[in-house]
Amino acid sequence: MSTLSEELDAIRTNSYTMHNDYMQAAYNAYVSNDLSTAYTLTNLNSQLTWSENFLSDYITENSVQSEWTSIKNDAINNYNSSNLAITNSFLNYQGLSTSDYKNYLSEIVNALEGIDAQGESIDFLAVCANVYNNMKTDNNLSVTEKEILAAIVGVAEGSYAYWDNNVEAWMQLASIPANLPNLPQNGGPTLRLSQKEGQVIGFVAADCMGALDGGAAGSVLPGVGTAAGAVMGAALYSGLTAWFW
Repeated sequence: MSTLSEELDAIRTNSYTMHNDYMQAAYNAYVSNDLSTAYTLTNLNSQLTWSENFLSDYITENSVQSEWTSIKNDAINNYNSSNLAITNSFLNYQGLSTSDYKNYLSEIVNALEGIDAQGESIDFLAVCANVYNNMKTDNNLSVTEKEILAAIVGVAEGSYAYWDNNVEAWMQLASIPANLPNLPQNGGPTLRLSQKEGQVIGFVAADCMGALDGGAAGSVLPGVGTAAGAVMGAALYSGLTAWFW
């Protein structure tokens, strides 16, 4: 029988892999024209159907159909702006009660700024590793909170690796020359987007906000709050942010 530590390690690894597999499959679907890059409500529904088919085994194995429905409905309700969906997720996180759990989430969210108060680049992966190692032995966290944090850390680490290797290909697909459109400012993290590092962290921010949508259930987006929800939310938000170009 596996220990809790081993289970958390597995959640972290599986979240990393699931997110990146989803993003690569989505990219391939756009390249092959199985999905359209034209931003219309019809195409959004097609992408959601495609996403549900891709995630079907994961949804079934983790018994999270209701969580998926909640995340999907949020995407539909915020059709006119992927930024609005991301901002709502950020507000959802802000509305959580102060706790060790929220403090760990804050460490990751704050690292999405890309630079610290002294203007130095933040080592995002080091922050993720630190959060993970500390939360595993934090007796003030519930098992569910630890599972969600493990999923969010796995998503964040996988997202950083994926976009570091693939952001240029997605930009070429979307015919974006150099800079990405601004991600939310007043409602979410302030991001540097002038260089590749900023572009990568911008996508990682979208992924993490999606993970917060599915993982950190709160006043704005109630009723999800699972590790599996964090993984599904991150994958969908990442794809929608790329598609919203």
